[in-house]
Amino acid sequence: MNIEIDTGPMFYKDANSYHIQSCGETDIDRIMRFFGEYWDKNHLMATSRSFVTERFCRAAGGYSLLAAYGKAAEQPVLGILGYLPNSRFDPALTGADDFCWLTNWLAAPDAPNGLGLALYAALIEFERPVNVGTVGNNALAEGIYRAMRFQTGCLRHYILINPRRRRLLLSGFGERLSKSSSDEARGGKLIPITSVREAESVFQAGNASFPPKTAVYIDSKYLRSPYHNYLAYRVLNKSGEGLLIGRLLAYDGAKMLRVVDYVGAPEALANMNAPLCGIMEILGVEYLEFYCAGFPDGILESAGFIAVREGQVAPGYFEPFQPENVIIRYACHTGDGRAPIIFRGDGDRDHPRAI
Repeated sequence: MNIEIDTGPMFYKDANSYHIQSCGETDIDRIMRFFGEYWDKNHLMATSRSFVTERFCRAAGGYSLLAAYGKAAEQPVLGILGYLPNSRFDPALTGADDFCWLTNWLAAPDAPNGLGLALYAALIEFERPVNVGTVGNNALAEGIYRAMRFQTGCLRHYILINPRRRRLLLSGFGERLSKSSSDEARGGKLIPITSVREAESVFQAGNASFPPKTAVYIDSKYLRSPYHNYLAYRVLNKSGEGLLIGRLLAYDGAKMLRVVDYVGAPEALANMNAPLCGIMEILGVEYLEFYCAGFPDGILESAGFIAVREGQVAPGYFEPFQPENVIIRYACHTGDGRAPIIFRGDGDRDHPRAI
C-alpha cells in the first residue's frame, strides 16, 4: 500500500482494489446510504444529514470521516470510519491532551480482507493521535481491539436510589436503598449551574483528569449541545470540587437522572449522599445512573451508590424504552499506557436517537 497526502483530500491507497480518503461535503450522502444499507436504516447516521455534518465537522474544514471507495466504475463505498476527537470541542486540546474516539467503524460484507484495519491505519497516518479509544463497541470488536493491544473492559454500572420515590423503573433491588444521610460528610453541596463560568475553580485547580476536559470542552459538548438539555452541578466538598453533567430521561411518568460526565477531583463525590438525594428529590427522579471505568474504588460507594448485579434491572434504554440493563464496553490505547477515566458521555455514546 502507498500513502499519498496532498493539498486536497488525504488518501490511503491499495492500488489493486480501493482507496481511502477523508470525506468532504460531496461524500456525505453516499456515507449515509452506506450506513443505512449495512448497519441501520433508521439510525441518524442514515436519516439526518444535519446530524452527520454537525457531529463530524472539523474546525479546519471537512469531516472526521474516512471512506474507502472501490475501484469499480461506480466507485462503491466499501467501508467507513468516523471519529470524534475531544479537540472537536476544544481545539486547545492537542497532542497528549487530546483523545480520539472511534465512533462508526464499518466495512461492507464483500469488502476486501483487511479493509477495516486499513481504515484504522489511515486514521493513524492522517491524524497522528496519541490516544485512541471507543465507547460502546460490541463483543466481536472487543476481540479485535485486544489483538491490537488496546485496554478493554466494560463500564461499571452504578445507581443511586431515591428512597422517597416509588420504584416504577427499577426491579430486583429489594429494600436496598441509599445510605443514611447521618453518614454524610458535613458541608458538602451540589450547586446547579448554567455556565462554566460558575465553576471556573474546578478547571483552575489543576485537576489531573485523564483525558483532560476543559471549560471550553464542557461548554461546547454539553451546555451548548443542539440535541440534549444537559444539567450541570458544581460539587463542593471538603475533599475537593468537581463538575457533574447529566440529563433527565423519562418513561410513563417515571424519571431518572443519567450522569454522562464528571470533571474534577473524584474525592469530591465521597460521602455526598445527602446532596445527591436532595437533587434527585428536586428533580423528581427514581434513581441516578452512573457508568464509569477507572474511577477510584470506594468513592461512589461512600455516597450510597450500588453496583447493578445479575437479577437487578436499572433500564438503560429510554429512546425507545426497554426494561433491561445495558452493557457498555470500551477499548482504549494511550500514548503512555495510562488508563483513562471513562464515562458514558465520552465519544458519542450519548448521541440522540432521534431529532
